[in-house]
Order: sequence, then structure tokens, then C-alpha cells
Amino acid sequence: MISLSYLGDDRFTRYGIRHFLKKSGFAIEPDSSAKSDIRISYGDQERGTFTIQIKENQIKNSFAGMIRSENEEVPIFEIPINTGNEDHVLAWYQETGTSYPCITFSEGGIAIGFDLFREIGYLLSGHLDRIWHYLDDDQKDLIAQKPLVDFYEDLLVRSIQLGCEQLNIPLARKAYWPDRKRFAVCLTHDVDEMRKTYQWITRPCKFLCSGDFKGFRNQLVSLMQKMKGKEPYWTYPDIIKIERDFGVFSTFFFLKETAKTELLSPESWHHWARTRTLEHPKMRDIIRTLRETGFEIGLHGSFNSYNNLELLEQEKKELEEISGGEIRGIRQHHLNLEIPLTWAIHQAAQLSYDTSLGFKDRIGFRYGTCFPFHPVAGEDELKLLEIPLVLMDITIPMDNDGWDACKRIIDEVEKRQGVLTLLWHPPVFNELEYPHAGEMYQRIIELCRDKGAWITSSGDIFDWWSRREETGFKIIQEEQTLKIEADPFDSRQYIELFIPEREQVNLDAGGVRIFIHGSGPKE
Repeated sequence: MISLSYLGDDRFTRYGIRHFLKKSGFAIEPDSSAKSDIRISYGDQERGTFTIQIKENQIKNSFAGMIRSENEEVPIFEIPINTGNEDHVLAWYQETGTSYPCITFSEGGIAIGFDLFREIGYLLSGHLDRIWHYLDDDQKDLIAQKPLVDFYEDLLVRSIQLGCEQLNIPLARKAYWPDRKRFAVCLTHDVDEMRKTYQWITRPCKFLCSGDFKGFRNQLVSLMQKMKGKEPYWTYPDIIKIERDFGVFSTFFFLKETAKTELLSPESWHHWARTRTLEHPKMRDIIRTLRETGFEIGLHGSFNSYNNLELLEQEKKELEEISGGEIRGIRQHHLNLEIPLTWAIHQAAQLSYDTSLGFKDRIGFRYGTCFPFHPVAGEDELKLLEIPLVLMDITIPMDNDGWDACKRIIDEVEKRQGVLTLLWHPPVFNELEYPHAGEMYQRIIELCRDKGAWITSSGDIFDWWSRREETGFKIIQEEQTLKIEADPFDSRQYIELFIPEREQVNLDAGGVRIFIHGSGPKE
């Protein structure tokens, strides 16, 4: 049995604990006073046969240093306690001129010298947003490139595994993704406009000013094609073909913009070019065609909808009437978020998930995670699921450097077994307008497919993660027989089972699909 004990009322710590319990997939008994094999002890002196002691600490409003474990280094926002170096060291704290152990392993347990749960709770509550302007560019890059929350939680997972190995007891948890897929890829497109408008001026000017004469020439060719009736930003047949060739489906988030355009306010001009109505026959047809073909339709909240519930509800209702089905997901235009108000508005509008949380100017992990999570609004954890955005086309140079950056991010998501959310706008699939952008999209899908990823829409990600959260399981050991029961049963759900090498058991799975590490799957 694995248990967790905690004394205290810090809301960030409790949020971090709840998040770990939901995400990790272990059968952990929270706040249990019963004797247990593995005891995760935070803020009290309760002990188990093997105790993982997590130290309380204060989170700083600044970059405090780095945590190094094996071949990885990630930032941390507190100064850990020195846990001593007389035992086996699992992680080190490093800062300029300073280095000491912060996680150590001994025969009776593991000491974690930093406030892991509070750190997680702070990060998932927007701590990075609050301190972002204090950080220099190098620190921002370090933070964006690593899913910090997932790294910290993996340290705790590894500690639990070491405890089970030392006690020679089996360990089980729910697999993250269906059918033993190692990680997931979430495909999305934001539909901002039907046609090219002001860009006929701005894009040629941009290429001329930068001396990109090939780009300028492509703009002239695109204009000639437009004169022959080919709209350059209408690329839906191309997207459908690409994704059907891969055997995947994506989510299209449709915008109806209502923000005003003012002649003397150039920063507002782009509002005029966005889709102003969904009643155009061509727009209605593509929405219905996509849904009927198997793609998901989502809401792309207009520029001012992020803090306006009434406006958001109107947009959702109209899109549902046009598409002929329920709208469950949203991404805000320009990734506009007033946190936590926007998330609370999304939930009030009866939306099930949001996928607006990402960087506008870079790729990476804005809140330190590549996993879906339930954000908080004040003291309350919302039912709304946030699926973080990781890669967006306009933040990636479409060259070898951009591809290398994408591969590094993909490797991080694969290592953490998280979800890689892509945002590729329909216009970028026009090769003349955006050379290599469509090719980059296909290369990412192909690489992830070859790595064994589950590639699907954001709606499917939401459905799966919700079912996973609702699924419970328990392990019953009777002499040499290990019995596993899951409720409710899900034919795509696997239980990952870690059995110590020196332990021999008979397995009674009762129909539950089991993956035994070091062996193969058993039904």
C-alpha cells in the first residue's frame, strides 16, 4: 500500500498534491493513518516501512538555481535543503559557486529537500506569469524548453519505484494513453479568416524591406493565382488530404470576430480582416463538411470574449447551430487569457476544455507541463480541462534550426509521456505564402507516428483524459497471486505493472489489460 500524509492548509500545496494524485495514476491513499509500505510524508512525522520525506519550503519570486538529476538540469524557484551526501544521491542543487545533494536515498527511505508539492501548485497556478518580467532571456529559454512540473513529479515517481524495489513489492499505475501509446499528439487549427485581405499589402512590403526577393516574387505569383480564382488562404482540402493520408483527425477552432476597427488605430486593423460572419455559404459548408468527415469543430473565441461571458455564449450558440453539433472546446483568439477569469468564464459557458495556454512568442511549456490539468480559480479547482499549447507555427522558423527546435520539444514530451499540442493555421499550408510550413507539419506528424505516438484531436484527448481520471483500480495480493481490479472497465486502458526481478507472482488480471515492464502485454 502507498499512502500520503500531510498536515497544513496551504492551498498551493494541496493543489500540487491533488494534481500528482490525479496525473500519476498510482493507487495512493491520501491522508491515511493506516500502516503502509510506502509512506509519502509531507509536513508531519508519519512513517511507513519505506518513507519518502518531502521538506516544506518557501517559493521565491525569482530564479533560484538548477536541479540536476542524471543527465538533466531544470530550473527551480526555491533554495532546497541540503539532504546530506552520506547516502546515494538522486539529485543535486546547483547555483553559482554552490552544489549540494537535495534528494538522497538510504535503506529506510528517501529525503527530498525541496517543496515539491508547493512548487507544482505554484507553477500550475501561474507563478511563471507573475515572475516572467523579472527573468532574463536565457532564464526564459531554460524555463520554456523544459516541462518543470513533469520533471519534479517524475522525481517523486522514481522515488516510489525505488521504494517498491527495495521492499520487493509490485507497483501499478494507470497508463497515460490508450493502447500503450507512449505519448500523445493533439492536432489543432485556428480558423481566423476566409480570405487574404490586408496581407496583400503587408506581406509584399515585409519581403521587400527584408530583401527577400523570392518571397516577394511568390506574393506576385499568389496574386496572379488569385486573379484566376484561387483563394490562397482556403487550404482546407489540402489539410484534409494530409491528415486522411496519415489516418488522423484534428480540431478546427472557428472565429467570428466582432471587435471594432478604427481608422486611426492601426493595431485594430487586423480585426476587420478576420471572419465577421459564419453565415457565408462557403464557411457554413466547410464547417459542416469537416464535422461530417470526422473532424472536430471548436470555438475560437473572438478578441474580446476572454472576459465576456455573454459574448462567448452567443458565439458558442451560433457555431453549434451552424455545425449541427455540440461545441465542447475553445481556444481564445491571440491566446488572450485573463487568468483565472477566462477559465471560469469558459466553464460557465459549459465548455469542457480549453487549449489557449501557450506562448505567443516562442515554443515550449508555459506553465511547466505537457499534460492536461484542471486549473484553479481562487480556492476552487475547475472541472474545465486545460490542454496546454506547445508548438505554434508562427513561433517556429521554417528551416533546419526550426526543425531541430521542434525535435527537442518532441523529445521532451516523449520523455515525459505527455501531449504535444500543435497549432497550424490554415493559410500556412499554402506553399507560396508560407514555404515549408505545411511540410514541417507533416514531418512532425511522421516523426511522432514513427515514435509510436497517439495522434488525434483535442476532443479525443479530453475524452480519454476524463475517462482515465474516472477509472479506479486496486491491487489485492493473496499469497503468490496478484489480483488487479479496475472500475469502470475500459478496453483501451492499460495498467502498467512493475514487478521486482526477484519477485515471482501469479497474475489474475480479471480482464484488465496489463503491461508488465520488462515483459510483454497480457490480457
